[in-house]
Amino acid sequence: MAFVPSYAQSGVRMCSACGANVPATMQACMACNGAPSASMSLPVPQGGANWVQLRMELGCVQCGNRSALNTLSEGRYFCTSCQADRQFDADLWHEKIVPLSAAVGDVLWTNMRVFPPWPGVLPDEDWLDDQDGWDDLSGSIPAIMRDIFPRLGYERPRLRAEQEGTVMSSGGMKTGTYAAEMFPGHPLCDACKVPLVVSFPARGLAQTQCPQCKASDTHKTPDSVLMKCPDLLAALAPELVQGRAPARLEQKPGTAAVAILCSGCGSALAMQPGDRIVKCQYCSTTSFIPERALPVQAGPPDKRPWWIAVYSPSSLRRLLMQPGAGRNRPSDPPDNDPFDF
Repeated sequence: MAFVPSYAQSGVRMCSACGANVPATMQACMACNGAPSASMSLPVPQGGANWVQLRMELGCVQCGNRSALNTLSEGRYFCTSCQADRQFDADLWHEKIVPLSAAVGDVLWTNMRVFPPWPGVLPDEDWLDDQDGWDDLSGSIPAIMRDIFPRLGYERPRLRAEQEGTVMSSGGMKTGTYAAEMFPGHPLCDACKVPLVVSFPARGLAQTQCPQCKASDTHKTPDSVLMKCPDLLAALAPELVQGRAPARLEQKPGTAAVAILCSGCGSALAMQPGDRIVKCQYCSTTSFIPERALPVQAGPPDKRPWWIAVYSPSSLRRLLMQPGAGRNRPSDPPDNDPFDF
């Protein structure tokens, strides 16, 4: 299966800088403040799969500060305040992030009349509590469906979800504090800023190619996450590219400075501020820059976009198609909004 953006554009506005959807009521992208594209619209999803951009941060159990999570990790992240590796609750993926993202993508394309109509029921919280795998979201799903989903793609480009807490396990104390923004859209070539053509040789593998510069990569989703997330087809992030290693870090003797070296030949990499992927000028090996090598910055976490491809019908849609899923949704949604958008 492949997405071929030049063949079927939807008319849904997209950001020219990051690929997120931009509702007609907005002048700029809420994800990155980029301008809507004047020449491209979001590619129509094929085969029921669609893309959701994620921007995430996690709270450290030691210092309390938040750091960006810019990839689909199996449970580890780097706290930029502590300058140390930390653990987070990896159940976050299958309990919250992936099912919510799949529902968000499903609903946007439903609202755009590309997918079939959304089930016309508003499930009871108690009923959701009794459904396998949905108890963690039972308190939020009814409010999301009532207040957010009807406006997605028209007035709202995203769903934001967050919580605070810690999780104790055999591996020690892990953070359960997170904030995640989920924007339906389509991934762009980093260099050309045109929609990527993506094929999926197998579940968990995504082969990307830029139709303009022909740059290509293969992204591999961690099996441990994939097996627990039925909505997840694949993920795209610099750290997930097959054959792309992290740059080597070498402490300079007698100083706190760290040299950033090519993962192939060991030469010093020529970097510009903000670079996350760097090609060696000597051996042409491409390396990604680990979080620990980036300069410590004041202010909010540097959340960079990454993507997951999710299936439709989403697991939430399938759940709501069951008999007895809940009461009918009100025809006029209330204006109250329990989320901070």
